[in-house]
Amino acid sequence: MKFIERLHYKHPNWGIENLMLHVSLITGIVYIMAYGFRTNIETFLYLDRAMIFQGQIWRLITFIFIPPTPSVIWIAFTLYFYYWIGTSLERTWGTFKFNAFYILSMLGTILAALVFGGAYEGFYVNLSMFLAFAYLYPQVEVMIFFFIPIKIKYLAYVDAGILLLNFILGSFTVKLSIIASLTGFLVFFGNGLYLSLKMFVMRIINKIKHRGLY
Repeated sequence: MKFIERLHYKHPNWGIENLMLHVSLITGIVYIMAYGFRTNIETFLYLDRAMIFQGQIWRLITFIFIPPTPSVIWIAFTLYFYYWIGTSLERTWGTFKFNAFYILSMLGTILAALVFGGAYEGFYVNLSMFLAFAYLYPQVEVMIFFFIPIKIKYLAYVDAGILLLNFILGSFTVKLSIIASLTGFLVFFGNGLYLSLKMFVMRIINKIKHRGLY
């Protein structure tokens, strides 16, 4: 993280402004082409090691544009959510740091694909972005389906549970995809998570000592 801070200090304007606006718009176009015009465009976008080694290097980027759902209602909600969370993080961190977070999550997934093979998409990369937002702003309320208010931390608990369930029940590729997509999150928040866990364990130990059980 210190390395990223130094780069941010030296080059604060590096990066793509409104990155998630571009990601959401392109994902929306892919959705229209895939489900509106019933093409098989998605098969050319997955992060697939075999295809990359055959020269299809665009897959190193295009996997993040694969729509996470075929439902038109859910895709509209999801893309708006991606955009809102991404722009909020960009306002908090600045363009460079947000780009760094997103690219680190992508690079972790790319490395997993190149080393272990398998077909990957960007669903878990974007989910890690949501977890970052929830970590920073747990008390923020969002409107589910635009009329049901709920705090972001409760959605994060649900998503963490889904991640855990997918990790337990999913294939080896799914497990790798989940771990790899958390690269950016761990780089940015790993130290804080470690300190929080350490303090939690110490409080438990102190309570045990106080009760004379240790």
